[in-house]
Amino acid sequence: MNQKTEAPPKICQTNFFFLHKYSEKPSWFFPSLFNSVSQPKNSLGRPWKRDIILCIEAMKNREIARIFNDIADLLEIKDDNPFKIRAYRRAAMNLEALTQDLDTLVKEDNLNQIPGIGKDLAEKIKEYYKTGKIQGYEDLKKEVPSALLEMMKIPGVGPKTVKLLYEKLNVKSVEELEKLAKAGKLKGLPGIQSKTEENIIKG
Repeated sequence: MNQKTEAPPKICQTNFFFLHKYSEKPSWFFPSLFNSVSQPKNSLGRPWKRDIILCIEAMKNREIARIFNDIADLLEIKDDNPFKIRAYRRAAMNLEALTQDLDTLVKEDNLNQIPGIGKDLAEKIKEYYKTGKIQGYEDLKKEVPSALLEMMKIPGVGPKTVKLLYEKLNVKSVEELEKLAKAGKLKGLPGIQSKTEENIIKG
């Protein structure tokens, strides 16, 4: 039977955004909550300790999903196999929507219960749980100029656009891209809309 998790509290999105640093030993950061006999409770009557654990679980899901989306972007820049790219995006989407306890799925070796997670992606999730990173992702980042990754942080500038700018206009930095936008030299390029130009100029 699939084990369901409680919905992460809204506070996960604000006050506890830094908890991923303490995900292995949250009791180090909140000793009074984890070690006290009477657990302080929130307004819903749920112990704060449980809220913190739910936050940590949700953050792991989101962080792995972010890495998978980043891998898909990097592979797209490299013009890699489109099926592989879609597999990473699908896995990321399903991780973000996951209602099962990811920790339990990892411990029980049941990651294949998540749609889109095959053996290869399951191993990457286990690697993240074991080491806090995915080496394949770290290696992939070294193969793509860091400036291209910075450009993708601009709203509206995706991997296809970045690849085009790099190959056609030899754009190697956000500064160069901004100069081209201000000079009106990006107009008419595929993927470059007027709003995208505005975002580039804003930086």
